[in-house]
Amino acid sequence: MKVLLNLTNHNLTNEQMEDWGEVRNLPDNLKKLWSNIPPEFNCQQVKEYLKPIFEWIDNNSKNAVILAAGDFCAVLLVLQHAIKANIKVVQSTTKRESVEMKNEDGTVAKKSVFKHVQFRELN
Repeated sequence: MKVLLNLTNHNLTNEQMEDWGEVRNLPDNLKKLWSNIPPEFNCQQVKEYLKPIFEWIDNNSKNAVILAAGDFCAVLLVLQHAIKANIKVVQSTTKRESVEMKNEDGTVAKKSVFKHVQFRELN
């Protein structure tokens, strides 16, 4: 099985780890970069900002697939990069289970739990 390059702001759940196997997370310095994309940047500036992440992808792409989630522009740019480099991309699909609880004061709180279903190949 291929190694999963995790370009998200989160570590994978135990269920996701069991489903996939080998996962390579962004190094801390790149994870910080990925999770702090300046909101005032236009998409071209985001592309420049992400150059170290593109380099990391290229250096780790042998026998790999990418899971990317986060800033929409950044994810789109990673997907474009992956397609050009012939790297497969997956998304993690989940099922939401919601429970409503009535509070003592009469208000209702809703709790949602997301359960991993599968990794869906995108390209």
